[in-house]
Amino acid sequence: MDIKLSLEIGMMLDGVPEAEWCTSEFKRLYVFLDLCSAIPAYMRPYTLMMRSNANSMTITSSFELVLACLAKFLTSKARNARNDDVAKLKRLALLYLPDLDRPDIPKIDHNVDKKKRGFHHPTTGQLLVPHKWQDDFDEDPAEFCRAALEGKVEITVDHFPSLCYPKNEFVRDRPDINLLPSPILAANYCCLFRGPKAGFGEYTPSTRPGRPSISKYYKMKEVMKETITYTACLARFAYSTQETWSEAEDNFVVQEFYENIIKLFTNKKWGEKTIAWWNKEIWGRQVKVVAPNGKRIRRLEGPSTLNLIFADFATDEAAGGVAGSANLEQGTLASADISSLPSSPSSPNHSSSADPSSSADPSSSPS
Repeated sequence: MDIKLSLEIGMMLDGVPEAEWCTSEFKRLYVFLDLCSAIPAYMRPYTLMMRSNANSMTITSSFELVLACLAKFLTSKARNARNDDVAKLKRLALLYLPDLDRPDIPKIDHNVDKKKRGFHHPTTGQLLVPHKWQDDFDEDPAEFCRAALEGKVEITVDHFPSLCYPKNEFVRDRPDINLLPSPILAANYCCLFRGPKAGFGEYTPSTRPGRPSISKYYKMKEVMKETITYTACLARFAYSTQETWSEAEDNFVVQEFYENIIKLFTNKKWGEKTIAWWNKEIWGRQVKVVAPNGKRIRRLEGPSTLNLIFADFATDEAAGGVAGSANLEQGTLASADISSLPSSPSSPNHSSSADPSSSADPSSSPS
């Protein structure tokens, strides 16, 4: 993605009503909008500069230089972040694979060299095989892997790899069903955004000082289609034989893979159901409009109980605190009334009305 071009298009159309956009570069425009949302402190000065020259709708040479510096900075930061994530999954992704309990697909050592992954090992090979070829792979995993390495089997981005589906839940005539609700992808997502232990479902908030997880630092509370897609791209790389990050592996072009997944979310119903599954899987709660089964969540209408309580507090305060003081006084009197009641016989604070000296001393012996 050309970040500089995305910035130019975005800044030129910033503030222009969407109905007046005349561009085929909507993808780049949305990149700009995402940047404005994610890093507003960085983006605001540049958008203000562009708006000050909005009448000309041109980019001056001085602003062009400033824009180039911003694009270079953002590209560098994005590359560094991706490299950190790539290194993390290269080291940990194999730990999140289940034991298939198949003699023809032996368990892979999680420390195995990167060049021995992919179709060099049937465990990782079965994650990369397109589901179109799944039956052929299951018939003879070793032979299929050999054919893939020799280029006798076509692997392209238009046929989603098996790691994008739950095991044994691919519907051949409806490949959209169960696409992306993948436990393996979810484990990798947790590793990237919540920490390595979260990938095993063992997440507990750390009380020790140190570098916070990405989700904690950025206060992430729900998944986005972009973070799901980003995870899918990096996970596929982690299980492949590539030793260093590359935009393509033979006929498999990462950018096209990313765009293909993003395109799926243009189907609103499918997208909402998929996001709902991920939110429940990652965060343990439903924050979207449909449940993971695709049915609409019944929503509570109107202000919440909490909002009503604080609205009452504000009303009391606006009235000079009279009502609040009255309530406080009433509560204090109620507490006093309760404290004056006699304790129950079973209460440890219960004391007899008789003379204390008449109480038997447990330590004394009978006369």
